[in-house]
Amino acid sequence: MRGHYLLNLDEMSLSEIVQHLNHEDYTTVASMVAYVERISEGKDSRVMADIRELGGVPAVIDLLGHPIPDIHHSAVNILWNMAYRQPNDDGNLAIKNAGGIPALIRLLRSTSDDDVKEIVTGTLWNLSSDEKLKTAILDDGLTVMVKTVIIPESGWPKNQDNDHDIRLRTTPFSVSFTNAAGCLRNISSAGLESRKKMRECEGLVDSCMYALRSVSGSQLHELLDCKAIEHCMCTIQNLSYHIGSEIFQQETTNSHTANIKDNQDFKIGCFSFGKKSSSPRDEIIPMETRNRKEPPRGKDLLWQPEVCRPYLSLLSECSNPDTLEAAAGTVQNLTASDSRWSVDICSDVRKSKGLPMFVELLKIDVDTVVNSVAKAMHNLCQDPRNKELIGE
Repeated sequence: MRGHYLLNLDEMSLSEIVQHLNHEDYTTVASMVAYVERISEGKDSRVMADIRELGGVPAVIDLLGHPIPDIHHSAVNILWNMAYRQPNDDGNLAIKNAGGIPALIRLLRSTSDDDVKEIVTGTLWNLSSDEKLKTAILDDGLTVMVKTVIIPESGWPKNQDNDHDIRLRTTPFSVSFTNAAGCLRNISSAGLESRKKMRECEGLVDSCMYALRSVSGSQLHELLDCKAIEHCMCTIQNLSYHIGSEIFQQETTNSHTANIKDNQDFKIGCFSFGKKSSSPRDEIIPMETRNRKEPPRGKDLLWQPEVCRPYLSLLSECSNPDTLEAAAGTVQNLTASDSRWSVDICSDVRKSKGLPMFVELLKIDVDTVVNSVAKAMHNLCQDPRNKELIGE
């Protein structure tokens, strides 16, 4: 129906066209919204400003709930163009202030059109790059994105009992999955409360981890290096950040707390080596393994001793520098405390023959990757045997 015009649009002003977006006649609405979609595809930011000033954004958002599905494609594409092409935040805020985020989420939940689903998730991904919108997307859309896109398209079977159920992926991830994973990546960087809420979201960690494991050992670089895996790895990195203090703070050893108090300049974590501690971390005595549920699910997957194995696979097989940086950064996050599970992870990295991979990646000509790898190695050296082997 799009592109079929019963009116002479060339003789109508943009103001008149916007007013017709809420017309009762389906054919008229289809013509008007398709025309607005067409002019929004250009690079002229003034057109976008005119659409906003004439009240076009609320009118377009209303069409996301139109009873005729053919309207949805054009309406959501206008919002995608606005979120993608705006040189400032005006378009994003206009979408938010007009109730665009919950409207997009409702459409994502209800649509069966794959093209519409791709554009909705792409629009949400674009909007999630705006710091002021991350919380709104998290609150309104997290559960729906995970249930309708991330879980079903990751390949994760909800009734999976163990790692033996993982099937090696041979087909590319869908555009909708890539877009939704990019959105999760953005909102996972919104701070402590976002990390907590996302860790608790049913199926989020499971499906992202399954996606990473499903390409481990793959010989297909279009899978290993794709944006979907990059987004999943970066999301897991963000959710692993400060996991020791945010989930298992009470299990941090007393010696670690004393070290921090004795030397406030010594920092362990994602962003700084800090100064050398007065009490070397390699003197820590590993404690018993933390009690674990079988099989581990949800946020428990983030701290299992063997959690780094898919990350190590990516470090040895992937060539996407952003994925490499995120994989090394996740190992760094997980080995940044002296808790029992962190010490076990350090040991498992060695037993999984991961140390040579880190040493080899120090030679790569990408500063961000080298920086992340070096910091991970710094933390891995809290294990005396790791320190000895790395030195050799």
